[in-house]
This record gives sequence, C-alpha cells and structure tokens, in this order.
Amino acid sequence: VCVLLCDAKKKFKKREPSKQVTEKVWLDIEIKNNTEGADPEEDYTGRIIIGLYGEDCPKTVQNFVAHITGELGPPYSYKGVPFHRIAQGFLMQGGDTTHGNGTGGPSIFGGKPFE
Repeated sequence: VCVLLCDAKKKFKKREPSKQVTEKVWLDIEIKNNTEGADPEEDYTGRIIIGLYGEDCPKTVQNFVAHITGELGPPYSYKGVPFHRIAQGFLMQGGDTTHGNGTGGPSIFGGKPFE
C-alpha cells in the first residue's frame, strides 16, 4: 500500500505510475479451522506472491520488504503475525506487529514521515 501525505497547497506534476515491479516477495500462510470437531484435512497452507513498485514508492517498499524478510527481528517482522480482518472472497488485512488489530506496527524509519 502506498499512501501519499502532502500539503494540499503544493502543486505536483501529474505523472503516470511506473507499472514496473521492482521486487517480488511472498508470504507463506496457514489457515486453520479451529472449530471444535473440524477436520484437520481442511486446513490450508499456501503462498501469496506480492509484486512491489519500488520506483513509485521506494520507502514503502523498503519498509515492507524489511518486515517480510524479518531481517531486523521483532517487532519489524510479519512472521507469525495473524490476519486481523478477513472479508471472504475480497481481502485479508494483517501486518499489525504490535497490537494485532490493525492499529499498530512500527516503520523501519522510526516516527518520521516518508519523503
């Protein structure tokens, strides 16, 4: 996800996104049915491959890659972090490494806003 926070008074040149994936990363996921009496054969393990656009939002990509690889260790790692929201057939949200509910998670850049 790339979010641009800016002063509305500034004028920016409109430009087309690069449409060039600069890095690919993946999440290995496990989905378990924790319902009592559930058949463990119905559990699912798989891989989500994600293409990142480093030319369009380099700091966002750098931050995301660091969390995916876990190179800096907790709390800068998505390893074992659950998805806190799932809308079946639509989306999964996760990555909150501090609260587990979508309200937290540190940046490798500290509290400074991205440039």
